[in-house]
Amino acid sequence: MEITLNVRNILAGEEVEGAPMLDMKDLHMVYEKSRFLPSIHKECKWDRDTIFALALIAKVFGVKDQGQDSKLHKIPDFVEVENTFYDIVRVLADGHPLTTAIIPGKNFEKLKPGQIYKAPHEENLIDGQHSKTRHAIVLIGAGRRGHTNYYHFINSWGKLFCLEEDRYGFGMIRASDIKIEPLKFIRFKEEVCYHRSLASTA
Repeated sequence: MEITLNVRNILAGEEVEGAPMLDMKDLHMVYEKSRFLPSIHKECKWDRDTIFALALIAKVFGVKDQGQDSKLHKIPDFVEVENTFYDIVRVLADGHPLTTAIIPGKNFEKLKPGQIYKAPHEENLIDGQHSKTRHAIVLIGAGRRGHTNYYHFINSWGKLFCLEEDRYGFGMIRASDIKIEPLKFIRFKEEVCYHRSLASTA
């Protein structure tokens, strides 16, 4: 949500510094209280169900920011983007960051600037070599190196991830390692109407 709000401010010619920092404790508290609802996933594994549930909470209940007034922020709506390189790049090119989740193998936290992360194979999860819990990231761009399509993403670990001088928190991942349909947070009411009209004709 924060990144989406920042991009919205940039597109509107507003100061990015004014974008709110959301209170993750508040989001987690609402998530825990909402587990009794049929539409909320019971176990937080950062899979598709968890991300969908958190997006639903941001839409229905909203999330407070860390400001003194604890202002409540809601998203008008959200949609899943088809998990193809073409569709994801098209949405990213329109200025929409996308939320998804990946398998964080043992090399993920050691990722260096300029390296493209290669996630463990799905079958290794069954063999117990890697945790079944996924890790949420935000896709912000894309590229191609040789025959490999990849995405640029933002991680949530701050200076603990991909540190290079005063730049940190950014990484790259193979497009083929995105296994969950990314979520696009709708920013404007007209976009909600547009997506709903597409859904009605699908």
